[in-house]
Amino acid sequence: MVLMTLSGTIIKTIPGVGVVSQHAVGAYLVVAGFGSTKGWTVDSTGTVTDVAPAAVAILSPTTTNGWTPPLIVDSSTAVIVLAGKNGLTANAVDLRTGAVRPLLPEVAYTGFMSYSALTLLDVSSDRKTVWLSKVTATDAVTGRLEILGVDLRTGTVSSQGQANALAGAELAISRDGKSLAGQEEAGTDSTHLAIRHLHVVTLGTSVDLDVQGTAPYVGGQRAPSVLFAPGGAMVAWWGGLDNGSKTFQVNVSTVEGAGRTLYNPTQMPFSNALSGVLWVDPNTMVVQHDIETDTINATTGSVTFVSQKLNYLDAVLN
Repeated sequence: MVLMTLSGTIIKTIPGVGVVSQHAVGAYLVVAGFGSTKGWTVDSTGTVTDVAPAAVAILSPTTTNGWTPPLIVDSSTAVIVLAGKNGLTANAVDLRTGAVRPLLPEVAYTGFMSYSALTLLDVSSDRKTVWLSKVTATDAVTGRLEILGVDLRTGTVSSQGQANALAGAELAISRDGKSLAGQEEAGTDSTHLAIRHLHVVTLGTSVDLDVQGTAPYVGGQRAPSVLFAPGGAMVAWWGGLDNGSKTFQVNVSTVEGAGRTLYNPTQMPFSNALSGVLWVDPNTMVVQHDIETDTINATTGSVTFVSQKLNYLDAVLN
């Protein structure tokens, strides 16, 4: 695993493998190998901290049965949703001791989206509150989508509001917990293919705004494919054109405005394939295609080469 700056300078190289699909915020979790309970976190400065074997066993188990990717808050705390016999639980894990603290009552497996009725979304900018989505079945095919906040210090649970039209979609939440984004069905295109439009829901008022604009329908790629910028003023979504796997694009919109295509690799001197897109700051994204990594100015679309040293873009630490 390699930690590097956007200028291409390598800060740290750590032997081992990253925990697959983890949402790394303040630190990144590395394990010695599959099945090992030896692990470490590394933060943006390159500081490496040992992780308790009991914590590694929870966050990187030998079987993925009942496991979901963890959110690494910092070098001391992770949050994970686990599937049990009767339902789903959200838990804070102390990385130093392996102690587990339940954050919410168990969500039972019932009805619509029962096995994904509780989903970990993100953590606030101050890393004190985690945001989760909870889906409660209303009938066999629909559900009520509620966004919850849990204070990691006090355990206090708050409801941010509902966004029922986004139930079942891949979701992104702004770090302040006030806006939710995801793709909603939008009929068919001129060739009669089903399409989706990106919507932003203001949770306090339940205002649901279609921000697709002139951007084409994209989807079908690895999560996260819908992402709020730090600060929450912009949202990006990326994937295969018309949910395909050959032509890739990155779309962007302000939360109040009309979407547009920001980055189209077919216009660049390299392969069409994108393997990862992440925000760096409120106006900069980092993208990876083939083995090259670049940054993009979200306003102008200008591209800056970063590195050809990365095989897989996994996280941006802050």
